[in-house]
Amino acid sequence: MKVSKTIRLILTVALCVVLGVVPSKGISQYMYLDSNHDGLFSEADSLNARGTTSVDIWLVTNQDRTGAALTCPSAQPLTISSYEVILRATGGEALWGTYANAQPSMTTSFGTRSGGLDFYTGFAGGDPLAPGKYKLGTLTVSSIFGSPALAIVPNTGLSGAYYTSFGSACEGAGQNNTMILGTDWHDVDGLSAGTGTGSEEPETVQASGSGFLFFRGNEIPGPWTLTYRQGLLSINGYRAASTPRQGRDGAKSVERSREREFIRRASAFADSLKSTDLNVTSATRLLEEFCRSIDLGATVSSTPGRVQLLFRSGVAVVLSSRRNVPETPARLGPAVDSNKAMLRTLARHLQSGEGVLLTNIGTWTLVPASRVSQVREALLQVQRGGVADTTALKSLPARDRTAIRSPATLVR
Repeated sequence: MKVSKTIRLILTVALCVVLGVVPSKGISQYMYLDSNHDGLFSEADSLNARGTTSVDIWLVTNQDRTGAALTCPSAQPLTISSYEVILRATGGEALWGTYANAQPSMTTSFGTRSGGLDFYTGFAGGDPLAPGKYKLGTLTVSSIFGSPALAIVPNTGLSGAYYTSFGSACEGAGQNNTMILGTDWHDVDGLSAGTGTGSEEPETVQASGSGFLFFRGNEIPGPWTLTYRQGLLSINGYRAASTPRQGRDGAKSVERSREREFIRRASAFADSLKSTDLNVTSATRLLEEFCRSIDLGATVSSTPGRVQLLFRSGVAVVLSSRRNVPETPARLGPAVDSNKAMLRTLARHLQSGEGVLLTNIGTWTLVPASRVSQVREALLQVQRGGVADTTALKSLPARDRTAIRSPATLVR
């Protein structure tokens, strides 16, 4: 008896269902991030709230998130011969560190780029690897503002040519042997925002010289060891004790401090966009997304090349994503990756015999070497409650005169 193709297909599918051996053809490979280095993804994997997190990137070419087996719709094996990965920080800002490729056969780099919220890397080469689970590489990431989480995303404004994908013998939807996230597969797991503290090497600079150093109103004799770690500055092991102001004024002070810090970060992000090949529209969109990602109650508006922030306090800031366009206001201190350079700058001033009145790593007043003795004596007279040389102190900012009269408590 002749059996039609349709009946044979129905019988075959029914038999597979009965035996429980139906491989999925709805391709959904699985990529995930792993921060506790157990090779798996779980709720224990998160981005440290402070310091550095080492993040492993994994790809399973032949299984989905649930572990169900997958097959290629065009019947080729789900091998891997290259990969590209795009990560995005959400809910805060991350500092992208070094990336180490974990696939020794893939020696051809597609490049590694980062800009603001996004990170991209890719590698290829060697013979195709068999279907399975592979650790692609390890990236170091530092949380520097807000409470960032990490997401695996399909594409990025860094370049329209970048996609989260992997090369494979499987043809894929585009029939170009590239399996693209969002088109050929969808299962990904990133890192949630965590509360832990990761490893972070302190940045330390030594200095000596004939100048003086007052830190938060306290004179600290040289030689000096300047250290910056996880947002805290210490001199010779001393740092300012945490004494937050209470009540309404204290809340306002905290809010202003957060605004200033965000303006500094947003300015640095705007600067980073200028070094990319993004057009004005894309750069403006990314800058606007960044400004909206932090909840400071600011109203955000934009025009091509510019993003304006209006804070609850009434402070208005205009940021530019165009090359060679002045920004308002000027950068308010160093970006995180330049803190060591700022410490070295302080050391050079001290070694040249200048006086330094230091509030924090990004805020200080310099006293010329020719006036060091006069100003130092006047400052000490103020602290002793005596009559100071008002001429010597007249040029100092009000914050320094206040700090001298009411020095902060220093602790080790």
